[in-house]
Amino acid sequence: MSKQTYLARYRSKEASSLGKFKIREQTCLVGYWLKEA
Repeated sequence: MSKQTYLARYRSKEASSLGKFKIREQTCLVGYWLKEA
């Protein structure tokens, strides 16, 4: 596997885990807001 391919794969993996984290963060915020309302 070339370095370019490896970097691209790593970046997309990083991006998907970041996306999951953001979704979880927003879900927690919404849940907190609903609980407080």
